[in-house]
Amino acid sequence: MPSTLRQLLSSLAIACLGATAFASSASATATADTTAPILTRATLPEGTYGPMGEHQAMTFSLTVTDESNIKYVVIRHLHEDPALRATPLEARWYGDDLDVQALTWTTSGWYSNQSPLDGPYLGSSIYVEDVAGNGAEYRSDGSVRYSSGATGTHEVDLSLRLTVAAGRDVTPPVLSSFWAPEQAVAGYAGPEAFFSFDVVDPILSTINVFGRVGDGQEIDFGRETALYGRQRGSILFRPSTIGEARVTRVVLTDSNGNRSTYSADGRVLNQPALGLPVTTTEHDLGLASQVTRIVSPTIVGLGATPKTGSIDIAWSQPAFNAYRLTVQPGNKIITGEVDWSVGYTRHATITGLTNGVAYTVAVTQVTQQGLDLDSATVTAAPRMGPVRVFGTGDRSKDGRADLWAALAPTATNRAATWRIYQGAGGGKFKSTLSTTIPATRAPIPGSSTGKGPGAPLGVLYLNGGDLIQPTTTSTRVLGHGFNVFRTIDASSDLTGDGIADLIGITPAGDFYRYTSTSTGAIGRGVRLGGGWQTFQAVFSPGDFDGDKRSDIVGVDGLGKLWLYPGNGRGGFLTKKQIGSGWAGFGSVLPMRDFSGDGKVDIGAITMDGKLLMYPGNGRGGFLTKSQIGTGWGAFL
Repeated sequence: MPSTLRQLLSSLAIACLGATAFASSASATATADTTAPILTRATLPEGTYGPMGEHQAMTFSLTVTDESNIKYVVIRHLHEDPALRATPLEARWYGDDLDVQALTWTTSGWYSNQSPLDGPYLGSSIYVEDVAGNGAEYRSDGSVRYSSGATGTHEVDLSLRLTVAAGRDVTPPVLSSFWAPEQAVAGYAGPEAFFSFDVVDPILSTINVFGRVGDGQEIDFGRETALYGRQRGSILFRPSTIGEARVTRVVLTDSNGNRSTYSADGRVLNQPALGLPVTTTEHDLGLASQVTRIVSPTIVGLGATPKTGSIDIAWSQPAFNAYRLTVQPGNKIITGEVDWSVGYTRHATITGLTNGVAYTVAVTQVTQQGLDLDSATVTAAPRMGPVRVFGTGDRSKDGRADLWAALAPTATNRAATWRIYQGAGGGKFKSTLSTTIPATRAPIPGSSTGKGPGAPLGVLYLNGGDLIQPTTTSTRVLGHGFNVFRTIDASSDLTGDGIADLIGITPAGDFYRYTSTSTGAIGRGVRLGGGWQTFQAVFSPGDFDGDKRSDIVGVDGLGKLWLYPGNGRGGFLTKKQIGSGWAGFGSVLPMRDFSGDGKVDIGAITMDGKLLMYPGNGRGGFLTKSQIGTGWGAFL
C-alpha cells in the first residue's frame, strides 16, 4: 500500500546533481519494494526569491506515490535565457521520511558568491528516490528515467516558474587607474619600485601584472593576493635584468570568480563567473605609454677591514654582475666572476700590502658582456693585528725568559691551544709546552711582576667583554666591558708600587690606565690622553731605558718606533723616536729579557714568518738584531 506521507521540514544548501544516486537496502519485508516513486503533481508559488526578493524561502509541494518512505529529492531549474544555463539552480532534500508536500529551501542565507544567477528560471527536472533505492527522474520534456535503467513518460507540469533576485555579483573588476614606476633597480637591490592601482570591485581578490623587458618574452612582473576587497594598493616590482620594461596586461580577479584582463593595446577582456558570455571592451589607461627604466644596482655597503699586510673588503651587488678591484698605490688588479651562489654580498681579501700605507680600492661592477657599470672606492691602511706572541718572564721556572704564543685562528687550526716557548738564554729556545686554553682566544700580556692582573701565568684573555685571569686549575673574572679596547697590556708596573697596572687603548685612540691591587683587582680607569688610534702596536716592554721605571713603546702609522719613558707615577716623560721602518712587520712585541743579558728586548715577526730579536742596550736603544726563528707567520 502507498506509504502515509509525513511532514518533515528540511533545509539544505545548493549542490550539483551527481550521476550516481544514493542507494540503500529496503527494509526487510516479506516482499521487497522494487517500484520507483510515482510523481503526479509538483507546485511552487510563483514569485521572486532570494535575500533581495519578496520571498525568503521556496516551498515546493509534490504528490508522490510509493510503497516506501521517500529519502531523497532533487529539483533542478534552468535559466530562461539559454545563454545563461551553464550553472543550473538545484535544491536538494535528504532524510529517512521526507514530507514531500512541504519541501522548503531557505534562500535568505545565500551569499553573494554562492547564490544563483539572477533572473527567471523554469523547472528542468525532479528526481525522487525512496529508502529502497528506487529512483526516478522526471524531466520537463515529458520523459522519465528510472534508476533501473528503464525509461517512460509523464504528464506532470514541471514549469515551476520562479525569479531569483539574490544579487549575485557577475561583474568583472574594473581597473580605474594604473601607474608603472619610472625607474626600478635590477637584482632586488636599491630603492624598491612599485606598480600602483585603483580598482572598482568590493570583493577584489588578486591582481597580477605581466610585461616584457626589451624584446624579451612576457614574464610575471608581480602580483598582490588576498586583497580582501581592498581596491587601492601597490605591487612590488623586482626585475632581474636591465632594460626598458613595459606592461603587457593586468589581470584582476574577485572572490566570485569574475575576471578582467586589461591589455596594453587598449582592450579589456571581461570574463564573468558562472560561465556567462565573455565580452570585450576598451580602456584608456595608457598602459602602452608607461615605460619603466630598469637600471643596474649601484654598489652599496662598501667597507674595509685592515689586517696585517692585507685588507678585507665587503660590499653588495647583484650576483649576475662580475667585478674588478683596482688597488692604489701599486695598480694591483683583482677580478671576480659572476657568482649566483653568493647572492648580493661579495668579499675579497687583498694581500701583499704594506702595513701603515693607505690603500684606495676601487670596486667596479662589470656586466657579463664586459661593460663597466658604476664604481665605488674605499681607503684603508693595513695594520698589525693583535699581539699573539709576547715575553712573559720565566714561566717554566728554569731561570730563563719564555714566550707565550697562540696561533691565529683559521679553519685548519681551530683546535689549537696556547703554547709556552721555553727560552734557553741568548735568544734561543729549549722546548715547547702546551696548554688547554684554546688559541681562538687571543692572549693578552699579564703581570710580569708577580702581582696584579694575570700574575699566576703572566697572561689574560677576553671572553666577550669579561677580562679573564687563568690559572693552572681555574679562571677568574677581573672585570667587565674590556672589549671596548683595541689594545690591552697588563704586564708592567707603571705607578711604582710593584704591582702591574693595565693599559687600554680604544679604537678612537683614547689611552687609559687602570691601577690594580696585588690580588689582581682592577681599579677605576684614568684617561691619559688621545690620538693613539694611528698606532699599530702599543705595549709595555718593561724598563727599556734603564731608569728603573716601566716604559711604553709604540709603532705609529708611518712605521716610526716611539719610546714613552715612564715617570714612575703612572704617566710619561717626553717621547722620543727610537726607530723607523717598523710598519712592514706583521707584529711587533715585547720579549722581556729574552736574550738573558739583564736588559729588556723587543721582537718582531716579518710577513714571511721570521722571528727577529732586537736586543735592548739598556739606554733606550738597540744592539744588533738577530733572527731567532722561522715559521712564525702562523701567529699573525
